[in-house]
Amino acid sequence: MSGVSFQKPELVGRDRERRFLRELLKRAMAGQGGLVLVSGEAGIGKTTLVDELVEQARASGALVLEGGAYDLSLTPAYGPWTEIFGSYPDDQRPALPVQLRAGGGMAGIDSQPALFDLVTRFFTSAAENQHMVVLLEDIHWADQATLDLLRHLARALHGEHLLLVTTHRDDEIHARHPLAQLLPTLVREGRANRLHLPRLEHDDVLELVHARHPLPSGDQRRLARYLERLAEGNPFFIHELLYGLEEQRLLTATSNGWQLGELDRAALPALIQQAIHTRLERLDDATRLLLELAAVIGFQPPLDAISELHAGSADELDELLSSALDAHILRSTPGHRVLRFSHALVRQVIYDALAPLRVRRLHRQVGEWLAASPVAGVDDVANHLYRADDPEAIEWLVRSAERSHSLYAPTEVIAQIDRVDRVAKRQGRVPPLAAHRLRGLARDALGDFDGARADHESVLKHARMEGDQQAEWQALLDLGLLWSSRNYDHTREFCEQAIALARRNEDLVKLAYGLNRLGNWHANSTRPADGLAHHQEALEIFRSIGDDAGIAATHDLTAICHYMNGDTANSVHHYVRAVPLLRAAGDQQTLSSALANAASATGIDINRRFQAIQDLPNSLGQRREDLYAEALQVATSIGWAAGESYARCCWGSYECSRGNLRRGLKLIMSSIAT
Repeated sequence: MSGVSFQKPELVGRDRERRFLRELLKRAMAGQGGLVLVSGEAGIGKTTLVDELVEQARASGALVLEGGAYDLSLTPAYGPWTEIFGSYPDDQRPALPVQLRAGGGMAGIDSQPALFDLVTRFFTSAAENQHMVVLLEDIHWADQATLDLLRHLARALHGEHLLLVTTHRDDEIHARHPLAQLLPTLVREGRANRLHLPRLEHDDVLELVHARHPLPSGDQRRLARYLERLAEGNPFFIHELLYGLEEQRLLTATSNGWQLGELDRAALPALIQQAIHTRLERLDDATRLLLELAAVIGFQPPLDAISELHAGSADELDELLSSALDAHILRSTPGHRVLRFSHALVRQVIYDALAPLRVRRLHRQVGEWLAASPVAGVDDVANHLYRADDPEAIEWLVRSAERSHSLYAPTEVIAQIDRVDRVAKRQGRVPPLAAHRLRGLARDALGDFDGARADHESVLKHARMEGDQQAEWQALLDLGLLWSSRNYDHTREFCEQAIALARRNEDLVKLAYGLNRLGNWHANSTRPADGLAHHQEALEIFRSIGDDAGIAATHDLTAICHYMNGDTANSVHHYVRAVPLLRAAGDQQTLSSALANAASATGIDINRRFQAIQDLPNSLGQRREDLYAEALQVATSIGWAAGESYARCCWGSYECSRGNLRRGLKLIMSSIAT
């Protein structure tokens, strides 16, 4: 490889963009951080530009966290954010929450709002102790959950000592792409700065050529025209073409400077992949095989994975990695725990050239190694085994879907279960019942009633065929909940079937949850008195088995029934019992609505007939205004917009009833805008 100048790409024609990013970094260091969206086509120089920003940030003492999305993998929910948390130093303070650590699987987080609140509090606390830059690359490939968290953080972290930087390819975003719909929202809500990188102009190409290969003026213009014709101002393509010319000895360094040969003798690649292949062909077979393994592992392959899966000795591996680094195919990263391909296109070209059987074999190797690793992510294992067409992929894909469901990422759930169906069909197997239930719930969350109904009915049918009464009971409740938006009579039918099944099996927990579901059906059907008997039976069951969460939920539902039945005193009686239990259980959504409802109930009986109504604030240790304030604070802390709106509306109505019209109307109007 001697004589070929593989060097870091030069930044030319980007003076305005560099000044802009330096100014944003300066503001962030002064506590005026925010979000910047860097966009442009593939190879336009986004990575090179943000790499310079990252170097400047580190030089100024800032902590830099990096993550990205990759097109060659089954994108896990919050995958890029998981990478970012993984780059947080172990000895940094504050410590990374245990739920966000590698291998933690975000365990103990019971809702998407709770996750968003945890992440927001972590970044806010971390930025108080250390100026930070968080880089999220290639978000055009990001999963929906990652984009949802980005939107939340863009609003929550504005004005902190933190600069959030994203990159994306705008030429890959169509009108229906999730990012196309999100970008205007990020600008409006998160006050994001947008930075688009155009193609290089003629003078920029001349500057690049001169900076890298000082040639006589005539040769410089000749080379620039050649590059402009083939690369059309794309910096990545320009650099690849220059590498190709050097390797073909048409651009050589001599004792008198650089010399340019006859360009009509150059192999003119119709596609940039050919230029990359030309560079790869200069490497020996062993290095190319190593790069194929790295490409299968991922865009940023961990060094320990390469070490474990490579068949040669440590010395041989070190020599091969040095060759790949020298050839500008791989790059090292801070900490040297992971490597990185020089560009996503480089990895893609290597991966696409692999023979199908070798691709499957390598994915199986990687998947099996990850499955045995105590810190491997379930999504990574599922992705590799799926691409290996391994029967074990079904179990891992379902586990991956369960994780996405727990993190409120329905789009990813559907994608994972669709893959389960494909693997099961190829293997001649029946997908697990849990798979179609997960997809049914995800489809329901996205408003696909027909798709959700088909999945839940399929689960019910097969559960009965297999005698799986647990799955049958769950499918009945799922169908009941699904039909609540279309035909409430169907909801009652399915709830009653679930209750009958639980009674036959003497399953008290299932019976109690079914009774609560049916009781709530009666309340919403304007027959709250009929629902009270079901809630009372459920409450007795939960008390008998010591289920505090069930007791709290039942008190809340009973309070709603009494309230709708006009029995305000008994409604308050149950709220007094529900609220402390909900606080202890950490059920934030139910707590917020219960606090707002409880405060509203205390304000109804103006003539103070019911002593319990007057005692509610004292029983909870708060004034009525404090209950509304807590309801709003809880909803806001978990990012629950509907809960915020409801708390503001209830509070505003209360203020209006007291004659505070200006304050009340302001709260009500803000509830509409939330």
